[in-house]
Amino acid sequence: MVRPESAVARAHQAMSKTEATSRPFEQTARQRAEFDALRRMLDLSEGTSSLSVAICNSPVLRDHIIEHVTSEVEGITVVRVLADTRDIFDFVQQQMPDGKPRAVFIVDLEKALGKDTGHRALQGLNVRREQWRSTLQCPVVFWIPEYVMPLLMTQARDFWSWVSHTLEFAPEPIALVNLLAGHTADAAVAANLDVHEKRIRIAELEQRIAEVADKSRGGLKAHLWTWLQELAYLYFYVGELHKAEQILQRSIDVGTPANSKAISETLHGIGIGRQLRGDYDKALEYYERSQKIKRELGDKAGMAGSLHQIGGIHYLRGEYGKALEYTERAKEISEKLGRGSDISKSLQQIGIIHFSRGDYEKALEYFQQARKISEELADRTDISSILHDIGAVHQARGDHDRALEFFEQSLRIKEELGDRMGVAASLYQIGTVHEALGNSDKALEYCERANRIQDEMNDRAGISKSLHEIGIIHQRRGDYEKALAYYEQSLSITEELGDSAGLAASHGQIARVCIEEHRYGDAFEHLMRTLAISVQIGSTQLVRKAARELAKLRQMWGPDDFDKTWRAKSGEDPPNWVRGNEEDAMTTGAILPESHVDTELK
Repeated sequence: MVRPESAVARAHQAMSKTEATSRPFEQTARQRAEFDALRRMLDLSEGTSSLSVAICNSPVLRDHIIEHVTSEVEGITVVRVLADTRDIFDFVQQQMPDGKPRAVFIVDLEKALGKDTGHRALQGLNVRREQWRSTLQCPVVFWIPEYVMPLLMTQARDFWSWVSHTLEFAPEPIALVNLLAGHTADAAVAANLDVHEKRIRIAELEQRIAEVADKSRGGLKAHLWTWLQELAYLYFYVGELHKAEQILQRSIDVGTPANSKAISETLHGIGIGRQLRGDYDKALEYYERSQKIKRELGDKAGMAGSLHQIGGIHYLRGEYGKALEYTERAKEISEKLGRGSDISKSLQQIGIIHFSRGDYEKALEYFQQARKISEELADRTDISSILHDIGAVHQARGDHDRALEFFEQSLRIKEELGDRMGVAASLYQIGTVHEALGNSDKALEYCERANRIQDEMNDRAGISKSLHEIGIIHQRRGDYEKALAYYEQSLSITEELGDSAGLAASHGQIARVCIEEHRYGDAFEHLMRTLAISVQIGSTQLVRKAARELAKLRQMWGPDDFDKTWRAKSGEDPPNWVRGNEEDAMTTGAILPESHVDTELK
C-alpha cells in the first residue's frame, strides 16, 4: 500500500529536479567534499543493502542537497517521517514505490523522537535492524541533526553498529552573542544606559575614585570597591577591555579578606574579561576560584552566576553536555531566588546550546521564554542579545529576510546602548547573511566594518573570528591565496590567545583550502593538528569531526599515499577509524593513543 504522503514526496521530488537544475548549487569546499562522498557511496552501494547517516543541522541546506542528489541520481525515494510515528521501519515500508528504489533517504526522524514516542521509536530501530538489510537491497540514508546522533549511539546501539558511513553537511558556524552574567546590581543597571549616559557615568565614577583613592577610611573603601566594579563593567560594555581588566585588578587590592564577597565578584569579572578575549582556560580558572568563595559564603545568587559562566565556557569549547548541566544548575538556583534577569540569561544560554546541536525548535522556544522575561524587565541589553539569537535561528533555517530583520533590530539597540562589542557581532552576522545570499561584496563590507571596531577595541578574540570569516568569503570566491592569508592571521591570534577551539577551526579551514588545491600532504598536516588540539581540549564533537575529515582525506588522496604518510609520521599503520571503520571513528577512545595524535607534528 502506498500512502498519499509517498505520492506527495515523489511529486516534490520531480519538482525539485526541475528547480535544482535551474539554479546553481552553491556549496562550501567542505560541503562539496561531503556531496562527492555521498555520490560515491551511492554508486558503490548500488543494489546492496547499507545504512548511512548524513548529519545536517540546517533543514534548508539538507533539502537543498537532497534536491540536487535526486536531480542527478534517478530512483531515489525520499520518506519524511511524521511526528506520531512509532515504528520507523513499518512507516518507511508503507511509503515504498512499486518498483525497487535506487536508494532511500529518510528525513525528519527527529520528529518521531518526542517524549511519548521517542524511546519506542529508537528501540524499534534496534529490533528491526535485520529487516532493514534483508528487505531494502539498496543504500538507506538517515538525514538527522547532530543532536540525534548520540541518541542513536546510546539508545539504538545494535542499529548504530550497522551504520557504515557517516557524512556531515555543516553550514557555516553562526556567531551567537554570549552574555555577561552574574554582575552586580549596579553593573546590570549600567548595561542599560545609552552610549551617552555610559560616558557621563564613566566620567563621574572616575572623578569620585580619584577623590577618595588616597583615603583609607573603611566606609569610603567599601564605596571605592563598588565604584571600581561598576566602572569596570561600563568599560566592558563600551568595548575597552584592557581598561576594564586594569580596574578589576585594582579592585582586588581594595577588597579585603574580611570582604570575601567583593573578592569573589572581582575574580568573576576578571574571568569575563579573559572569556571575552578568548582565553578560556584562564576564564575557567577565575570562575572556579570565584565560585569556591561564593559556595563558602553561601552566596547562592553569586553561585548561579559562576555556574552560568562555567557552562558558557564549556559551550565555547563544544562540550554541550557539560554546558547544559552547568546552565541548568544555574537556572534552578535563580528560579528558587526569583531572579528574573538571571533566569532569562540561563534560558538564553540553554537555547544557544540547543541551537548548536541543531535543535532549532527547542532553541527558539527557550529564546522566546527569555525574551518575554527580559521585555517585562525592560532589560534592553538582554533583549538585543536575544533578538540576535532569534535571528540566528531564522538564518540557519534559510529565512534570510527574517534573520536580517532580527539582526538589524538587535544592531539598533546595541548602537543606542554603545555596546561596541555587540555592534561588531551584529555587523559580522549581517555579513554572513549577505554571504549566504551570494552578496559577497556586501558580506565583505560588513565583516570588515566589524573587524575595524574589534581592532579599535583590541578585541583579539573578535578580530580572529572576523578575519576567519573574511577568509571564508575569499575562499568561496576561489581566491585561495587571500583566504590563506586571512586564515593564517586568524591562526596567529588564536595561538596568542591560547584559544584551542579557534586553533582547531583555523587549521581545519586551512586544510580545506589545501584540499581544494589538491595539496593533500599539507591538508594532512593541518588536519592532524586539528585532531591533536581537539583531543587535548577533550571536545568529543571536534574529535569526531577531525576524525571524519581525515578518513575522507584518505579516500580523496588515495589509501597508499595517505597510509605511507601516516606511517612516516607515527611509525604505525593507520588505525581502524581512519581506514573507514565509522563506528570506531565515533568513539573518542579509538582516537586517543598518543602515537596516533602527535601534538608536536610539524
